[in-house]
Amino acid sequence: MRPKSNNSDEIAGPVQIITDKTTNQLIITASDEDYQIVEKTIKSLDQKRRQVYVEAVVMEMSAEKSREIGTDLTAIFGAVPSVGSKLSILGAFNTTDIAGQAELLVGSKAIGIKGVDIRPVNARTFLKALQTSSDVNVLSTPQILTSDKQKAELSVAENVPFKGATNNVAGGAQTVTIERKDVGVILRLTPTVMENSQIKLDLYQEISSVIRDTVDGPVTAKRSAATIVVVRDGQTAIIGGLLGDSVKVTERKVPILGDIPILGYFFKLKTKSVEKTNLLIFVTPYLMPDSEDKNAIDPILKKNVEGSMTFMQENKLPEQLKRNEFLKGMINPPK
Repeated sequence: MRPKSNNSDEIAGPVQIITDKTTNQLIITASDEDYQIVEKTIKSLDQKRRQVYVEAVVMEMSAEKSREIGTDLTAIFGAVPSVGSKLSILGAFNTTDIAGQAELLVGSKAIGIKGVDIRPVNARTFLKALQTSSDVNVLSTPQILTSDKQKAELSVAENVPFKGATNNVAGGAQTVTIERKDVGVILRLTPTVMENSQIKLDLYQEISSVIRDTVDGPVTAKRSAATIVVVRDGQTAIIGGLLGDSVKVTERKVPILGDIPILGYFFKLKTKSVEKTNLLIFVTPYLMPDSEDKNAIDPILKKNVEGSMTFMQENKLPEQLKRNEFLKGMINPPK
């Protein structure tokens, strides 16, 4: 028998531990003293992970509209004091246009202007102000609830068939393999909860679409961004600078005469314009309350979720119906 150690945290005798994965249990065989040490170690390792709720808005706007964001903020909210930027901005944004107004988007304290308290609003209020513009197109509003250090993925895409390899078989015949790929909006993220309610987000965002069909299969365009950003609880990060070209073809013609075969060519005019577009991704993480009640939800987060439901409804996004049902159950859990 081994002599008992003077160190109270050191195991003195043999210990047997058997794991049961189906029931998530440990069967421990040890003396009372050693069992207490093992139990203490297990409790220090088996910590409850914080949950993180992440909402994002993916929108496309003209490059000219992107440059006007600073002016739009002033027009929407009025003159604001120089409070510095608390908004994490990545990519081709002119930060000088937004400095001073960012506090209105992500701040948590009231701003006093000549004795008048102006309550800060979140990014969604700003987005609602932009959605009336024809230069802004909201593509998706994905939302994910995940755990600390747990990778999550949300995909709103179509499974499009693509022509693959061509194989020769007996008799001279050929077979073509078909490969399917997801085309649409894909969001992958891994949140890490840090000190002082800060959250590190490992983000990957992909936006792809079919631009035309050819005899060899569809041709797609893809824009993606991968980054790591640290934000505070409830703070909004913007990923921008994903530029693309939008081609517009406009046809003008004289009624009736423009529809005449061959001769109609002389009575109509086609114009083609190419416009630069900027893809913007707004990402806002929220720390879920550390409560024993699994149905509990922070009142502020509940308000944000309700705002997201309204935002999706007003934009008539295709995924709104199923997600709204999920969110309703989230903010109004069954008794």
